[in-house]
Amino acid sequence: MNILLTSPPLRNLSTIVLGSFLRDRHFSRMRFSGFNYLLLFCLCWLPNALAFGETLTFVKHNSKPKYLEDSTGLCDQIYSVLAEQLKPYGIELLVDPTLYPAKRLLSMVENGEADGFCGLERTPDREKTFTYISPSLYTVSYLLLAHESESFIPTSVDDIIRHNSVVGTFYGTNSSRWLKGHAGLLVNDNFDSLDAAIKLVGMKKLRYFYYHDLALNYYSNDSQFEVKTLPTRLQHKPHWLVLNKSLSDKTTQDLTSALAELYKSGQIKNIYDSFLVE
Repeated sequence: MNILLTSPPLRNLSTIVLGSFLRDRHFSRMRFSGFNYLLLFCLCWLPNALAFGETLTFVKHNSKPKYLEDSTGLCDQIYSVLAEQLKPYGIELLVDPTLYPAKRLLSMVENGEADGFCGLERTPDREKTFTYISPSLYTVSYLLLAHESESFIPTSVDDIIRHNSVVGTFYGTNSSRWLKGHAGLLVNDNFDSLDAAIKLVGMKKLRYFYYHDLALNYYSNDSQFEVKTLPTRLQHKPHWLVLNKSLSDKTTQDLTSALAELYKSGQIKNIYDSFLVE
C-alpha cells in the first residue's frame, strides 16, 4: 500500500511558489543548479501526485464467472464501479490482473501483499484474519449438478443419504466440511477442478457435484457434456468484500461508505442480476 500526502493547501503552495519563480525578473538569467531543477520538477509534479491520497491493490481469484480473463466477471465489474466511487475519497484502486488460487490470494491479503478481495464467505476463523465490509456483496445458493437424464431430485441431504449417492465437492473447502458433517453421507472431496467434476458427472461416473449456482450455471451452460443443475438449494451463503486488517480505520470507513453508495444506486444489484440464469 502506497501512502501519498494529500492537502489542498499544499497544492496552492506549489502554485504560488512556482508562480513567484516565473514572475521573478531575474528568473531568465538564473543559473540553475541540480537542486533548482529538482525543486521545479517537484513543484510541477506535486499537484498530480496529490490527486490520490492512497493506493490500494485488490486481487483476483481463478474462479469463473467471478473473475474472467477479459475483466468482465462479476467481481471484475464490482472492482470497476468501486474504483470510480472511491476517487472522491482520494483512493486509487488498482487490480492485479493475475488469477490466483484461493489459498494464495487469501495469504496475500492476510500478509499485506494485497489490500482486498471480492467474493469471500464469512466464517469465525476468517473474521479473525480479515476485515469484512458490510453489507455483503451478493448471495449464492449451493446446489447439485447432475446428469441431464437424472430423474431423482433430492429435497434434502437426507434424501441423498437414503439413496446411497456419492456427492463430489472441492477439497479443503467449507462445502466439504459441511457435507462431511452429515453422518452417512458419501462425500468425494478429491476435486480441485470444476471441469473435471463436470466431465465425471457427464460420463455418469459421479452422480452429484455440490457447488454454488453462480459457477455451476456458468460452466454447465457452456459444457460439452449433458449436465444440469437441480433446483433444490441446500445452502445460501453471502459473499463479501474483505480487507487486510492493517488498513486504517479511515480507509475502511471510506470503503464502507463507497460500497453503501453503490448499493443505494443499484449498481451492485444490476451487476449481480446480469449473471443470474433463469
